[in-house]
Amino acid sequence: MPPPPLSPKIDPEAGGEMLDLKLIRENPEEVERRLRTRDDGIRLDGLIKLDEERRSLIREVEELRAKRNEGSKRI
Repeated sequence: MPPPPLSPKIDPEAGGEMLDLKLIRENPEEVERRLRTRDDGIRLDGLIKLDEERRSLIREVEELRAKRNEGSKRI
């Protein structure tokens, strides 16, 4: 199966082209390999680490909200 296209999305608010984070998350090696062909020195390690931290924090917030809501139901 061929790799997904690396067509950037245009986001005027972000100041130009952006790659889909889901694509980067699911295919980091392929995205990085193809970005190297552009010779712009982009590394995804930091982005992937920050995305993992963000997703972990979101899960933690959701768990805390669920506990809070459970406590509210008892009142």
